[in-house]
Amino acid sequence: NLLRKMELYTSDSSDTDSREQKTLDYGRMNLSVITLDDDLHAKKALTTHKNFETLLLNHNRLIQLPPALTKFVNLKILDLSSNCLTQLPEAICNLPLVTLIAKNNNLSNKSLPKSFMMRNSVLKELNLSGNQLTHFPEQVLELRQLRYFYAGANRITAISKDIWKMQRWARVFGFVFVRFYEINVCIIILRVCAYFHNFFYNKVAFLY
Repeated sequence: NLLRKMELYTSDSSDTDSREQKTLDYGRMNLSVITLDDDLHAKKALTTHKNFETLLLNHNRLIQLPPALTKFVNLKILDLSSNCLTQLPEAICNLPLVTLIAKNNNLSNKSLPKSFMMRNSVLKELNLSGNQLTHFPEQVLELRQLRYFYAGANRITAISKDIWKMQRWARVFGFVFVRFYEINVCIIILRVCAYFHNFFYNKVAFLY
């Protein structure tokens, strides 16, 4: 059954039943973009898509997102992890997302939308770990209510000098400074290490 239930990793136990009913789980079904698009356009999905707040598309073979995704006008949590995505379209920001998980794909800096400002909502968690990013995505700096940002296991060799602005509102996970070609890198570490935790599996060489 494509509408199978899940045990939400972000839910409180008291809300489990309600959230399960609002969850559409396509995770680990080995779906391609064609089959997924067909499924989302199926009559059953079309009559209920406005009721869903969580959509799980993780661990499939998707290379792009289905156009039908924009019909989920009340979607709060979107898990796209462990696919083959090379692009996050601008249309994704028309969704009222609070959590966006896009780790373990093939996303580059050019693959990301120009802004992560969501329609009628504020993004609080963004996970871009395990992709092909080469520098810190500056779009993240505008997310004033972001609480968690993950970007480990990328190819980041440069970070914005404005990253210190995030210390007031976000916890950043996923970078480790392993090469110090400029003294400024050392300075910024001293300023932000109390706020940012474990910058793993990147090689930051300079600020820009």
